[in-house]
Amino acid sequence: MSSALTVRDVNRGEWAAAAPIAARAFFDEDFVVGMFGKDPLSRWAGAHHFYAAESFDQDALHLGAFIGDTQVGLIRLSPFGKCYVCTHVSPATPPQDPVLALDWAFEVEVLKAHSTFERHAWISRVAVEPQLHGTGIGKRLVDS
Repeated sequence: MSSALTVRDVNRGEWAAAAPIAARAFFDEDFVVGMFGKDPLSRWAGAHHFYAAESFDQDALHLGAFIGDTQVGLIRLSPFGKCYVCTHVSPATPPQDPVLALDWAFEVEVLKAHSTFERHAWISRVAVEPQLHGTGIGKRLVDS
């Protein structure tokens, strides 16, 4: 197997495989602890469910970092003028699910911050396998 890192587009069918990378990468982040609690088992299950349920945004750019055929990182960004939050989030319609409502509240704040810009892009997710943090994979994804 090649150890060369490659970055390429990730299609809709491959996006679900990226969810566990995000769940592992963000497992100890304050926002994940706030959404799912301190108990590691509940947080693990909640984070995996949350990221697996994340929809594929057809207007976004989805890139994956791969070592051989194994995905080790991901980035999702809305292109200039098609910010997902600004085009899809309604500040008047919170979801019924309490966890999704927490994420929605964050997105409403993002929407407020974005309102000062006319057209813009938005990086909504950069995640790298935790064991590979510090190896330059995240930078490579952002640079790509």
